[in-house]
Amino acid sequence: SLLIPWFKAATQLVATGVCDAETVDKCWELATGADPGQTPFRKLDKIGLVLARNILSMDPAAKDPASGLAKSVAMLNGYIDEGKTGIAAGEGFYKYESYDK
Repeated sequence: SLLIPWFKAATQLVATGVCDAETVDKCWELATGADPGQTPFRKLDKIGLVLARNILSMDPAAKDPASGLAKSVAMLNGYIDEGKTGIAAGEGFYKYESYDK
């Protein structure tokens, strides 16, 4: 009940062109004192973009192409289509060169 709204808010900021993922994460760090690994887009990379997309797609608002949520799902699909599915793939919103598969 806490994590999904956090992901929705973060992805919609990026998908609607308000700012980029790095800015969202940096603002979260500064505003909350969170560790850099505890930011929205680093967490999305950790859980995997396929799982995140599947969860966000279940919301009825994701069916309306004009909604911020539909734009978030489309953005995640773009990353997934490029093979950028998160830490396990070595890249999502960020690159993970030292990750051992």
